[in-house]
Amino acid sequence: VHGFGAGAAPSAYSLPDDALAADVACLHVDLLLAAARAELALGLHKGQTLAARAHTETMAGARARRATQAVYGRKSRVDAAREAAEDAALPAEPELALETERRLLSDACTDGAKRALALIAMAYDRLDPEAAEAVLAQ
Repeated sequence: VHGFGAGAAPSAYSLPDDALAADVACLHVDLLLAAARAELALGLHKGQTLAARAHTETMAGARARRATQAVYGRKSRVDAAREAAEDAALPAEPELALETERRLLSDACTDGAKRALALIAMAYDRLDPEAAEAVLAQ
């Protein structure tokens, strides 16, 4: 029995190698979870970048349309309201990296532990507690 002194409680591990294996397994889980969270963050960043680029292109098109609009005379109130709405519109940024989530789950389809870690990482990104619970319930 391994322990720290005469009256120590018995160890859960019979050999020092068992404790080392458990430590390595914990580190492995931590690394897999960190990798899944990093992939989700990168996927979200890519989605936000694409949304910002699309918004920039939309606004460039609107500016080009406005530049040629003078040919047709004065703007109507409808045109002015549409332009004000275009100017006020923010890019439609994704809140979640859905493609990355699907890929993580498909990569872990046969490995239950990897799937559980992917679901934990996905639940961490959910702002709504009910949505996080729904992800964890899978």
